[in-house]
Amino acid sequence: MCVTALAHRVEAQGRILLVNEFLVCRLCSAQKARTVAQRLSSLRVTADVEAQTSGNTAYVTVSGHQVVEVSPIEAKQNNIEPKALADVWASRLKTAITAPAVQFDKPSISVPVGKSVRVGMFGSAVRESAIVVSDGAVVRAKKIGGSVSILALKSGTAEVTAISPSGAKNTMQVDTKELAAQFPQYIKAAVSGNPAQPQTIEGAIQLAVRSQLKAAADADIKLLDFTPYPLGATESRQYQIHARAIAKDCFTSEGIVNVTIRNVGLPPADDAELWYCNDPESVKKAGPLFANYLGPGHQARMLYHHVNASNDTLFLKITLINASDAPASVVLVPGDSDPQRDPLVAGIQAAEQFMAGSQTHSGEIVTIPPQSSIPISTRQLFPGQTVSGLCSIRSLSKDQELLVRVDAVPPFSLDTNWAAAIHTNSPWHYVGPFPADADDSQIANPTEFIYPNPAREMSVTYAVGGKPKFIRLGQEPIRRKDLQDGLDGNFGVTYDINATIANPTKQPADIELSFEASAGYCAGLFYIDYKTYRTPYLSPHADVQVMKIHLAPDEVRHLAIRTIPISGGTFPATLSIRPVGCKLRYRDLPPDERR
Repeated sequence: MCVTALAHRVEAQGRILLVNEFLVCRLCSAQKARTVAQRLSSLRVTADVEAQTSGNTAYVTVSGHQVVEVSPIEAKQNNIEPKALADVWASRLKTAITAPAVQFDKPSISVPVGKSVRVGMFGSAVRESAIVVSDGAVVRAKKIGGSVSILALKSGTAEVTAISPSGAKNTMQVDTKELAAQFPQYIKAAVSGNPAQPQTIEGAIQLAVRSQLKAAADADIKLLDFTPYPLGATESRQYQIHARAIAKDCFTSEGIVNVTIRNVGLPPADDAELWYCNDPESVKKAGPLFANYLGPGHQARMLYHHVNASNDTLFLKITLINASDAPASVVLVPGDSDPQRDPLVAGIQAAEQFMAGSQTHSGEIVTIPPQSSIPISTRQLFPGQTVSGLCSIRSLSKDQELLVRVDAVPPFSLDTNWAAAIHTNSPWHYVGPFPADADDSQIANPTEFIYPNPAREMSVTYAVGGKPKFIRLGQEPIRRKDLQDGLDGNFGVTYDINATIANPTKQPADIELSFEASAGYCAGLFYIDYKTYRTPYLSPHADVQVMKIHLAPDEVRHLAIRTIPISGGTFPATLSIRPVGCKLRYRDLPPDERR
């Protein structure tokens, strides 16, 4: 129902009462709305509007005539007392009556490019008004009943003006910008491992989103409500991830990213070499620290451990460079510490990350475009701080040779992505590939600190009632590739120990694995049957129980133990298998029994 009286438009739309296109009240029934509209249409509608009460009844009057009474149902629906609701209705009716001939609900709005919004209008001449746009290349506007629909065409600013037949005008400013990203989007990621671990899944998805998502060039992408799970070899899974994109001169946008992640199920392979970047350990000035080529199909484990011994801030940068004219893919199993004052804290943090992935060969598959680089690690080191890392790099390329180099560099300007990258153990997620510098792609001589076969396998058997068994970790150095030297302490070398523990007696027995800091300040990290055991930081010659084993009579247990000498600690160290309560240590043995 729609009526007009004395240049005021009154309309009932269901239970809603509109006056001059302005919503005055929502009544308990459509019939009541029509009745109130008829009353208003028969009156000389003026601004003489009041809310009044009579006993328990509240109502609104116009020029002394009652036009609408507040029912108990309406008061309850609005969770307000009848008199208070009558005050609201009276105020809105007065606003509608005194409104100019045409007016927008808002003086200004912002609209993302490609999106449309509707803005309400009110006034006695809304239906008859015309709409004019100051810049039709920026926005398009179309009147729909008592509102205007505005479509943003490109970034910019425009004015939308409503003009009544009498010449009355009202203008609204419209600011338009691109969205930081459009949603939903569909992207893909790849990993390997049996299974690929949750941290690998998360890293691969972070990389895929930041490298593949169609977004503004400087967009900061944050993934929300995201829980990764292990993924078996050759399996695929789709994640629906809520994402937020923020970029300068763009509207922040949120939506769903559909990520399909596939485990390509590469055959497991061991690291063929240990690349040892620790010379010098104490870095006193900026300069190159390490460089070596990763051949096609080759797989290497890299250890780096450096302290900033200068008086200035330095950045440690580890860069993987593809100087060829074709893309190259690698599998990365990262382990990278935060900068630490205690070198051992840095070492065990890196080792724990690396060992968690290397147990199942769980790694991200990263593609480096031609003539491009990615950062494997980028850390800001204040004087006295140490950074430590262990990572595995497996080339999937058949032809390209890749360069890995480590440099200490002076501080450089950090944009948003680099600022985020220096606080993560996977900086390539934030920075992505970047053009390779021609000078960085050249080295005079590869490093000599290359150690083949960085793994040791050992077997040990212990029987209850026999002598304790002592396993020395880092005792016998592995040899350098050029056979000129050995690696004291075997830092970064994995030890796989197959232990058989038997109780041939008729009584139950409790056995322990203990770790002794035989040579100095140290800590131990062990994976026993794929469960993690980490010792406290131990002072020289201190020892601690790693694991307690209860054996029934005639029981035999087999344990698969993996460990690694930790950078920043002092090795050799000793793993013992002995009865609980036994105090015999390796250093207590006669010299001729030590091996």
